[in-house]
Amino acid sequence: MPNSRITIFNADAQSAFIDYETDATDGDGRQVVVIGGPSIKAAVAEVASVDPGSTSSAYGQVVRLAGSASVQIVGSSVGSIAVHLLSTGGTLGVRVGQIDGSIAVHLVGTGGTVQVKTDPSSVLSGITSSIAVVPFTPAGSQMTDEGHDALRVLIAGSHTAASLEIKGTLTGITNSIQAHLLSTGGTLAIKIDPGYNVVNASSTISLPVTVSTTTSGVSASGVQVVAPEAGHNTKVFAYSVQTTGAVSMAIKFTNGAGTSPTEFWRPLVTASGVTGVQGANLAVSPPGYLFATGVNTTLAIVNDTASLIHYSVSYFKESA
Repeated sequence: MPNSRITIFNADAQSAFIDYETDATDGDGRQVVVIGGPSIKAAVAEVASVDPGSTSSAYGQVVRLAGSASVQIVGSSVGSIAVHLLSTGGTLGVRVGQIDGSIAVHLVGTGGTVQVKTDPSSVLSGITSSIAVVPFTPAGSQMTDEGHDALRVLIAGSHTAASLEIKGTLTGITNSIQAHLLSTGGTLAIKIDPGYNVVNASSTISLPVTVSTTTSGVSASGVQVVAPEAGHNTKVFAYSVQTTGAVSMAIKFTNGAGTSPTEFWRPLVTASGVTGVQGANLAVSPPGYLFATGVNTTLAIVNDTASLIHYSVSYFKESA
């Protein structure tokens, strides 16, 4: 600040002042010039020894840059912004807001860490081609979305060892998604919609088979529908039983064990009192099923009357 002033008079006899300082070396007087605005008295530029940072509210600064510098770009509507750094011994901070064009950053080399953060309010959409990740950073460095469940890109090892991890929910898919895994050193988790019927991942199932024929007469063991098979479980997903007899009957699906059978299912056919076909039927979509026999077990049908019945049974076999 000035340490003295000289009074001058205008033509209208109004006084004004010229600020000056005395040089400590040779005692010479030097005029002090203040740069300011005409409408606000406090709107003057100041001299500072360090960069006040992007949050400073000062009107203007003359600053000695000995350490770090912060550059804030707000409201940029130009096509591109280019920053060329020949060298820096401190820290470079760049804060960008409301960019309508593009920003290109060219990194020749870095000995530290490069971080790219995605704004959690932004939406990635309209991608009609592919996304390429080209790692030019040194081995072991990484780019991550720290704290956001949007998009995470991890780069490690050589230039070919890059991986892509997408966290969150994929919705609105009307076609298929293809995933190509060259290799993985960790764990791949796939979750199935609980609304779908699935079988044990270690099992194999056969194509559906239908048995359709007739039987009559009373027998404790019944008629064999499916023969037992070692290591395989018969699972019935549809059946139909019909008769023209005017009697009620209980049709039983059992393991064919005679007087002490294991009963799997019992459809009841009730006489309607009129001449015609009557019966019972039921079906679900495989790999769902109505009942299963168990491994290496016979499937038999038992009729408790002498009436002729027509039956169809659809099943598949699952390995143990």
